[in-house]
Amino acid sequence: MDSERGRDPRRKKYLPKEKEKEPQKRVVILTKAKDVKADPPAFILKTRETRRGSSPPSSISRESLDSGSTYVLASKTPKPNKPQVPAPGPPVMQESLLFLNEDTIMLSDAILEYLTDSTDFLVVGCIGLQSVGKSEIMSRLARPVNADGPDSTVFQVQGKSQIDSGSYCTDGINCYINERRVIFLDVQPLLSLSLLNKYYAHEGAGLALHASHVYDPESPCLENDFEVFHIQLTALLLSICHVVLAIQDYFIEPDLIRILHIAESLKPSFSPQLDEKPVEYYPHIFFVHNKCPQSAFSSSAVKTMQDTYAAMSSHSQLLCQSNVGIANGLFIPSLGLDLCDSDPPVNLFLIPRNHEPCSHGDYIVKTFDESLDFLRDQLHCVQTLLFTHTPLSEKNWYHYAVKMWDDIKKSPMFVEYGRILPTHSSFASDP
Repeated sequence: MDSERGRDPRRKKYLPKEKEKEPQKRVVILTKAKDVKADPPAFILKTRETRRGSSPPSSISRESLDSGSTYVLASKTPKPNKPQVPAPGPPVMQESLLFLNEDTIMLSDAILEYLTDSTDFLVVGCIGLQSVGKSEIMSRLARPVNADGPDSTVFQVQGKSQIDSGSYCTDGINCYINERRVIFLDVQPLLSLSLLNKYYAHEGAGLALHASHVYDPESPCLENDFEVFHIQLTALLLSICHVVLAIQDYFIEPDLIRILHIAESLKPSFSPQLDEKPVEYYPHIFFVHNKCPQSAFSSSAVKTMQDTYAAMSSHSQLLCQSNVGIANGLFIPSLGLDLCDSDPPVNLFLIPRNHEPCSHGDYIVKTFDESLDFLRDQLHCVQTLLFTHTPLSEKNWYHYAVKMWDDIKKSPMFVEYGRILPTHSSFASDP
């Protein structure tokens, strides 16, 4: 206690030493210098030093920061854009392919590699009797641009030996696709006797199991099966084609018109789903007269043909009057709309027999090539309708054709029609 006497009772306050203020760091903003020219500097990458302790070349010292130096970051040099190579298209057809095998009665998938996903295409088919010039006309219409000459054909045509022997040339349905994305379908001749002889030799070739007996009503009649099969082929074309050419070599072929109307009434409609309304589709029909004489181009003859076809198609749903043909005044000015009692005119085309132009007081005849060029142009003038509720691509069209062919073969309408056709026994029972 005595030792504490005399001391200042107030304790000294020891203030802590002020910490040394750290120097403020200078913020350096890297910007592009104004004096930098168009060519930006590039970084040079060096190999790493093998000695330890050596600083990397990319480190920046504090002295260099304090000196106020400006650094520029080099921009990445863009790589030159390579030209985009278009995707390769489908291969070009060199010859026609088999679309429907007559022996197996099945559609071939060999054309799938030539089809695309485009919806801009046209399907053209043809029907007619034997030796009317179907394959030649279809070959001229489908001839590619780089064809060797006017005689180059993509469909096989009859030779002199076949004409002399009366044999057919086309078997089943052949297909060809040209550069303008037009699908051509060349069909075997309807009701051909040479084809019937082949069926007799091969016991029907799948159409009947055995030949018919003369007095056996229960035995299948080969002739009736033969006719029903050609009606099924015609119904297939009416279901999958935008335009069908009814080709004949004189005015008028009653069997061709009869099969055309029967196939229209028997062909099934397309039903995408059970709960959807079926689609009733009907194509454009072009009546093409081949090997016409000069007198067929007269005004009176054209008027007679126009009135006849208009009367036959008055109760038909087929598009027989599409404002195209020889009577619209575009090809031959003298054959105008005044010749037609119906409006618009019937789709009638006349192909002359001769290859030289001819002028007469009553008519003007164009050449064979000019008539085919006019027919080719008119094919692209018609308005194409949809096969289904939605547009189909070329590949989807093939699958649609397969489904329609299956529906046609399974349809009971064709079987019932074959039963009501006359047979040998019905003729034998007549007095």
